[in-house]
Amino acid sequence: MDGTGRGRGELVTTALLVALGVVIEMLSPSAQLELAYALRSTVLRPVLAVQREAARRSSLSVRLGRFEAERDSLARELVAAREAEQQNAWMRTLLGLGMRPADSLVAVEVEPGRVPGGQDQTFLLRVGTAEGIAAPTGVFTVRGLIGVVRASTAHASQGQFWTHPDFRVSVRTASGQASGIVRAGEDGGQRAMILDGAPYQTDIAPGTVLYTSGIGDLYPPGIPVGTVRAVSAVESGWEKSYRVEPAVRPEQVDIAFVWRKPSRP
Repeated sequence: MDGTGRGRGELVTTALLVALGVVIEMLSPSAQLELAYALRSTVLRPVLAVQREAARRSSLSVRLGRFEAERDSLARELVAAREAEQQNAWMRTLLGLGMRPADSLVAVEVEPGRVPGGQDQTFLLRVGTAEGIAAPTGVFTVRGLIGVVRASTAHASQGQFWTHPDFRVSVRTASGQASGIVRAGEDGGQRAMILDGAPYQTDIAPGTVLYTSGIGDLYPPGIPVGTVRAVSAVESGWEKSYRVEPAVRPEQVDIAFVWRKPSRP
């Protein structure tokens, strides 16, 4: 159909609609209502059904968005409450160890450093000697040890996560019957800890928690380091090594505490 034919068709359609409108206006209100009902029940029924479904879906989408926002808010509040509970328990532990949290700890945000291979081995802190941080010193969260500060400037420090190959920490069990040195290792292809130097004659049961011993003046005593999983190796009938599940993994770290070691007299 050429342009002239389309123009005539549109003109006819417009004229018919205008005429229909005039006829409807001339009808009584009751007749108009009956006509509207008839149109809604026949010709307009599919269109109205589509509109109702669209409105229903839009309403469900809005309600779902509100539900997800409320869920996320509750999840954040739950996490914050658990962190606060853990932190309170940790502070009570520190007080039991004779430490004064307000004087001995500095809260700081942990920024992972860039290292070859993408391994989380180093981190940066926005505190330094001006805040009383003297390297080397321990860094930990309310859940346990994460690493050690190795170097500090006035307002910045660089540290190593426990995943660093040079990391070592002296540990003991809660009973004090077993001790050793924890270092970075692997367990089934995943990063884990290895406990070396445990006495051969002493068995450490799976599930036993290891704590910092305080030896070496790098970490305060009593900080959770990891949980023993299984024997890794027996060396010469004198020592045992154990696979250890770390208390905290680097990817879980956001806010941590840096130990402000007491100055020596």
